[in-house]
Formats: sequence, structure tokens, C-alpha cells
Amino acid sequence: MIFFRCVSLFLLKRKSHYIYSLLITFFTKNLLGGIFASLFLFGCGTNRTIPYPAIDQQFPSFQRTLIITVPLPVYGWIPFPSKEKEKPHPVIRIYIEGDGKAWVRRGRPALDPTPVNRLTHHLMLNDLSANTAVDIAYLARPCQYVQTSACKTTTWTFDRYNQEIVDVMNMAVDKIKTQGGYKKIELVGYSGGGTIALLLAALREDVISVRTVAGNLDPAFTNGLHGVSKIPTALNPGLFKQELALIPQIHFFGTEDNIITHKVSAHYQQSIGSSNCILIKPVTASHQSGWAEQWTELLQIIPTCAAQ
Repeated sequence: MIFFRCVSLFLLKRKSHYIYSLLITFFTKNLLGGIFASLFLFGCGTNRTIPYPAIDQQFPSFQRTLIITVPLPVYGWIPFPSKEKEKPHPVIRIYIEGDGKAWVRRGRPALDPTPVNRLTHHLMLNDLSANTAVDIAYLARPCQYVQTSACKTTTWTFDRYNQEIVDVMNMAVDKIKTQGGYKKIELVGYSGGGTIALLLAALREDVISVRTVAGNLDPAFTNGLHGVSKIPTALNPGLFKQELALIPQIHFFGTEDNIITHKVSAHYQQSIGSSNCILIKPVTASHQSGWAEQWTELLQIIPTCAAQ
């Protein structure tokens, strides 16, 4: 096992990503391989695979893991099973990562979509610091932090909101729920993770709330605001009116955010139509800054369906 871990670090340092991806694909074809893959990926501690090293010291009951999903890999942080806990919390709150570094610049996709901005991690860690009512988990988007030969640049650019991506993320949520024995799910999505959170909520029957932070609630509308071409295969949360209208949800937007402006959440609310379960909340923040400092306080606002 030490040999495999050192080989992984050797390949990554020399940017031999093709050989690396072949090895990971081999290890992830069966359940036992998944165990080896987790050690193989995270045992040597490169910057690419350990987004926030302090997690191990601050929260030893939390584990980084490669969630075996088909056909694309999903990296996550999930609670360790605890013998001390008589029974798990019935609710798991899952944080969903944003689009990450999808593009280097307009017209040029990034070779690695791993996010440079660690805001989602800071939100989750702040939640862990104050939270005792639910368990917490984190899901990166497919091919962030770890790639296999199935990962293509289209995965995190033109396909990032399509049905295949939603199905992969839904499979990852299923695995977290089953492993921990959870009954209900809360979803928190940052930026493009807000799109995924809403699409998952529309698909599932166990989601009891959705929170989004600077959430891209309508990719087509947002692209139109910025004069960018629409994504042909992107699913639009606003089209799932019946499924989403009765799910309690809060959508926080930054008053200083020039990427996801108030127009995005207002358009989404208009698309869903009459619903007493949707709250749009302005926050003094930009797209990437100002959120972590306020997150503990913002979490005190509970998503509910107001009485009519």
C-alpha cells in the first residue's frame, strides 16, 4: 500500500495524469478497489487531494473519501461511523461544491476543475463548529480533486448541469444516506452547487430543505445576463415547479455580488410561481467573500413554509 501511495505522488508531481487516471480507474472498478483507491488518493497528502488539511486536526471524526459513482468519480467528506453514538442523527446536511475552476478564461476550459476558492469548506467547517443537531457532509462536483479517464473538459463546462451529472451526484447522496442510516436530507449549495441542490431536491422525496449561497438558480438566465451562450443540455430548476414549490428553501444572494445578482433569485422565484416555501435573503457579501464570517448566524434562519 505504501508503494501505491508513493507511486501516486510520483505520477502527480510529474503530471503523468493519463497513467494516474488509468490506475485509479482500475482500482475503482469494485468495492475492494474503492478502499484501495481512497488510500491511494489521499494517503500521500498532495495539495490537489487535500483541500483543507486542518480538517484532520479539528474534526477527527470526519473522513475524506472517494465515493464510488458511475461513470464519474465524486470526492467527499463524510462522518466516520461512531461506536460511541447510540444511533445516528436522523438528518444529514450535505454541502455541494460550486463549479470550481471550470474555465481558465472565456473559450478556454481548465484542465482541472478543482476549486481554488475554498468557501464551501469554510461554510461547512463553521457549521460543524456550532452544530449539534445534524450530521454534516461535503460533496465536490464530479472530477474535482480526483480524475479518472472518464473525466473530460466537457464534464465541468458544457455538461456540468446535465442529467448525467445530476444522476452521479444523486448516487453519491444515496451512498452517504445509506452508509449513515439517515432518514432525511438538507442540501446546501454554493454558486453552481445551488443548481445541483435544487435539481436533486426535485428528484428526491427525502429532502426537507434547501439553502443556497450565491446560488446559480437558473443557468440559462444567468448566462443571458452575462452575454454568454446557453448550455444546451443544462437542466433548469425553474421547470420543476410542482416538485420544488413545497420544499422549504432559502436563497441567499450577496448585495455586492456582480456574478449572481438579485435578478437571478428573483427570476427563479417568478419561475416557480406562487409558493410560501421560498425565502430570498440579501446578505452583505460578494460572490466569494463575506459569507464565512456570517454563516453561523445565517444558519439560524430556518427554511420553512410560511402559513398562508
